[in-house]
Amino acid sequence: MKLPKQMRGLGDSAQKVGEASGEWMRTAVTAVPGPPEGPATEQWEFSVGSLISSLPKVPPGAAKALGVLDRLGSVRFGPESVGFDGEEIAWKDVLRIQQHNGADVLAGNSIEAEFERLRGLLPPVPGRKWAVGKAAGGLTTVVGELRDRVLSDPGGAYDIACEIVHRGRFGREKSLHACMYSTAVLTLRPDFSAGLIATARAHGVQVLPAETRADDAARAESMKSLWKRTRDASPQGDPQDG
Repeated sequence: MKLPKQMRGLGDSAQKVGEASGEWMRTAVTAVPGPPEGPATEQWEFSVGSLISSLPKVPPGAAKALGVLDRLGSVRFGPESVGFDGEEIAWKDVLRIQQHNGADVLAGNSIEAEFERLRGLLPPVPGRKWAVGKAAGGLTTVVGELRDRVLSDPGGAYDIACEIVHRGRFGREKSLHACMYSTAVLTLRPDFSAGLIATARAHGVQVLPAETRADDAARAESMKSLWKRTRDASPQGDPQDG
């Protein structure tokens, strides 16, 4: 799969910190160049599938399958459109961008369902176990990093643009929500969200602030619980997978 230009070379850098440990994803997400300040003048994107496919020693057969992971964790925006997880919406159809507290959204979702969705997306091809392990281990380390940040500063700035309200078929209002992978990445890298918001405003799209969902103590406890659930549920792939 084609790598976005800002993600090229990240796999080699990530390997230096221990690809097998899962730390590679936290390191790589931190190292991805963010979007330019102000509205995007060209397409900008982050993709979990692209990130994993950039790692050295991708098993034969796995690289093509990794393209489906765009449906699990991708953020894209540019002059023409915006989208999450493989679905893009033309700016002319976007009604508003709704911000949410990323830590609260993550803690309120089912990590077990997200891992199950991961395994359901990847076809039974050689290298599937490797890909499942990389994607699951990567999310686990990112959640661990966010847990540490929230425990250190539960009242910190975790508001992100993770919901796109747009016109669907027959003009009906619909919402596109970022999945847990994309939400975790946006929370870890608030500059990604800031670039999306700047681009939305340049297109005359209203950006609504997040509503407060939890107090600081409750947020900290929720993130501790999420970390435990993530660590316990993280799959390693089926033994029969190649």
